[in-house]
Amino acid sequence: MVQIYLFLTALLLTFNPGWLHAQQAPPASPVSSLPVAPLAASPATPDTAAALHRLFAQRRHRSHVGLAAGAGSLLGSSILVGTSSGTKGVVTAALGIVGIGVSLPATVISLLNTINYSTAHEQRLLQALQQHRLPRYWSQRALRPEYTQAPSSH
Repeated sequence: MVQIYLFLTALLLTFNPGWLHAQQAPPASPVSSLPVAPLAASPATPDTAAALHRLFAQRRHRSHVGLAAGAGSLLGSSILVGTSSGTKGVVTAALGIVGIGVSLPATVISLLNTINYSTAHEQRLLQALQQHRLPRYWSQRALRPEYTQAPSSH
């Protein structure tokens, strides 16, 4: 019975690692209807370096969570395969093999994302930005609205 719970936990972590992220509340609407003057210090163009940093920080966090969830489900599935024995263990072994088959690619993808969004890669892109050689792909991704807006303080 414990093996089934381990397998179900592995499946839950494999197919839904997003439940580990906290839900973000929508931004609060302003209470007063008075016009607000724009701040003089806010630039008219978005800060690409800060947006690039926010993009990399968010993706690093996601890949680390995915890597932990994938490795955990891979471990749970391996335990299911290792503890199955006899004719009654065939179902448990099959569930463990399916769990390994699902969690191994997810773990590898998370590992590749961890490498792609490393701090070293971020530093190389920031140097390219300073030298005006930032590839268009990265500048377009970093300038999306979710990365150009400064995070609100709680």
